[in-house]
This record gives sequence, C-alpha cells and structure tokens, in this order.
Amino acid sequence: GLPVTLYDEAPVEFKCPCSHERIQGVLVSLGEEEIHDILTTDGQAEICCHFCGEKYQFEKSDLEDVVAMIRENVNN
Repeated sequence: GLPVTLYDEAPVEFKCPCSHERIQGVLVSLGEEEIHDILTTDGQAEICCHFCGEKYQFEKSDLEDVVAMIRENVNN
C-alpha cells in the first residue's frame, strides 16, 4: 500500500569480500596451538565462507606458513 518511486535504474550485484588472504588471517587469529592441532589431526584445512559459500583449501605447507606468520607477529 506504500507508493514506490524509482529514480535511476542501476545494476545490483552481490560481491563477497572474502579472499584467500582474508581467510588466512582468520587462521592466524586461531593461534599457533590450534594450527598445530589441525596439522596433527587432519594435515590440512578447508574453510567455507558463510556469506558466499566459496571454499578455501589450506594444505600442510599453507598451514606451516600460517604458523610462521603467527611467530612473526609475536616477535614484532
């Protein structure tokens, strides 16, 4: 029952801001102990973005890089 006024038509699209680097930052925030647990238990990680459904794979070497990043952040 409310009047609708259209001004300019513009395309509307959904764009999720997730990326491999952002998800890697999430892993860094878990801490070294949690990453070691993941390495010991599964040896890899798959993280799915809750907004767009994109899946990100982190292999053993990727998780080792995350541990190195955590150590770097602690030392700085």
